[in-house]
Amino acid sequence: MNFEKFVAKRLHTESNLQHSISKPILKMAVAAVSLSITVMILAIATGKGLQEKISAKVTGFTSDIQVTVLDLNQSLELSPISPDSTVIMSLYEIEGVEHVQTQISKNALIKTDTEFEGIVVKGVDNNFDWGFINTHLTQGQLPKYNSYEKSNEILISKKLSQTLGLKINEQALFYFQGKQNNQPLIRKFTIKGIYETGIEIFDDLYIFADLKHLQKINRWSENQFSSIEIKVNKDYNINAIQSLVEIVTPFDTKVSSSKSLYPQIFDFPNYYLLIIYLFLIIGGTAIINFTNFMDGIDGLVGGCFTVIFISAALVNDISILPLSGAVFGFLILNWYPSKVFMGDAGSTFLGAVLTGLVYNCSDFLSFISLILISSPLLIDATVCLIRRYLDNQNIFRPHKLHLYQRLSQAGLSHSRVSSIYIMTTLILFISNQFYGLNALF
Repeated sequence: MNFEKFVAKRLHTESNLQHSISKPILKMAVAAVSLSITVMILAIATGKGLQEKISAKVTGFTSDIQVTVLDLNQSLELSPISPDSTVIMSLYEIEGVEHVQTQISKNALIKTDTEFEGIVVKGVDNNFDWGFINTHLTQGQLPKYNSYEKSNEILISKKLSQTLGLKINEQALFYFQGKQNNQPLIRKFTIKGIYETGIEIFDDLYIFADLKHLQKINRWSENQFSSIEIKVNKDYNINAIQSLVEIVTPFDTKVSSSKSLYPQIFDFPNYYLLIIYLFLIIGGTAIINFTNFMDGIDGLVGGCFTVIFISAALVNDISILPLSGAVFGFLILNWYPSKVFMGDAGSTFLGAVLTGLVYNCSDFLSFISLILISSPLLIDATVCLIRRYLDNQNIFRPHKLHLYQRLSQAGLSHSRVSSIYIMTTLILFISNQFYGLNALF
């Protein structure tokens, strides 16, 4: 009598399962894991969406790339940069550059009858792109600047207007530090509009004014500015454009991105990375176990993995090619009627290698290609697992409900079933190799 088989049958009888305390525990565990995964997906989606929205606001307010003078000055009031028309034209000639504008930033003190507040005045001219600010305008209208006369119209944030009690068309006194004898220079401006971006670092400090006022206060010429701001088309890579800007700008300038200038805004918590790592672990475990599940008839896993490893060698890592030869040599002995069996050790090893290859793909297309070529094995195991769960079956019990097992039970030989899976994998591989991903859909 086979004692091990007798014990296993006694432990897995239906009567034992019906009265077992582990059944409700397993259902609760599955429900808890499902709920946790749902919450994690929502958290990732929400966090990523918030990150992209805030990043868009920062670049909309400050532009994507800034060019300043190369010096040790770390304050908001930078040394002047003097770009000529040649530099501006060279920047516009870079593919992906959407707009180029100049600005001056200067500290000031704004005073009313009852309140005063330290602010930063951002001076802009008639070339300034008001697109982002216009979408966040809450009251009034945008100030109008021209190239031949100074304008006293300003744009103030909603928070500053509430703090100082200022309204549309009211006037306010601005105090600037003079260049001589440290005597304050006083200017009176009229509030033309009120904006709100939702980013505290901007709404707490910034006011828009005519750039010509700041040039006169700083005693700069009409060709001197704090920085050049460059807006990049959303379809282009900012880092690549930044490298091209560094080439065409003078050697004594510094090219910075908004991300490097405002790290406190762009450095979001990386809590969702932990969730992604958890998904990677779950995905890798699934691939390894699915490979093991599919090793139920002669030649199926060995044949499919021979094709999969050849594909991985061509699209990802050529060093895996010898392993495909080793699996093919094993396949000869594992083909029906098999003389050698793969067992759990062999199938688990192949699944682990496939997981490593998938996670080591150099780009997204390679990742999708390898998953699709492996899909005859992965889809069979995934669909079977989902169907059994929906049918309230114990997904941890052994079964014979995989497609390949049903085909074998229907009368097809091991060789024929394995050939169907291998040929399907081979067709996907050839389609991807010669026609690309479009042929697979």
